[in-house]
Amino acid sequence: MKSKIAAIGAIVSAALASVCCIGPLVFAALGLGSVGLAASLEQYRPYFLAAMAIFLGIGFLQVYRRRDQCSDGVCRTEAGGGLMKKALWIVTVAALGMATFPSWGPLLMDDPEEVVSASAEKITLSVSGMYCAACKASIEKSLKKVAGVEEASVDFDNRTATVYASRGRVAPADLVQAIRNAGPYSAKVEN
Repeated sequence: MKSKIAAIGAIVSAALASVCCIGPLVFAALGLGSVGLAASLEQYRPYFLAAMAIFLGIGFLQVYRRRDQCSDGVCRTEAGGGLMKKALWIVTVAALGMATFPSWGPLLMDDPEEVVSASAEKITLSVSGMYCAACKASIEKSLKKVAGVEEASVDFDNRTATVYASRGRVAPADLVQAIRNAGPYSAKVEN
């Protein structure tokens, strides 16, 4: 029972540690827009990661620790069963996958470059409030929903968004609002 609690605790902690990056993507994929709550949990990420490590440590201790089992006056030493060990390793891989999502997640979401018309207007915005590379996908998706936007890309390292839009059809204020709608981000037009 204790190993089940440790496994559940590890998964929940890992999910909370990565919700700042996974949450906005899930909500955007569902067409619900981004929820600021998910990104606001970023400040607690180190605590969630520490809790995940503690729960996994407890799980490994419970499953791999040898215990004396005494019944009917006969004592023998045994560790957790094979099924529990397999389950613990599956939970560990899942928890580590979720905890490291901000690092590898953007690799799954890169879109191939889209073609923009020759008459498209280039608008560059500086973006603040991005905590991890996965934030860029949420912002890009929100920008692409603005009517008249042909292509949008976000550079996490430089904290900029580049938008190609039909000339005269997109107000820069709409792009700034789209970035605000994607989460706890703010933006200003550079050009």
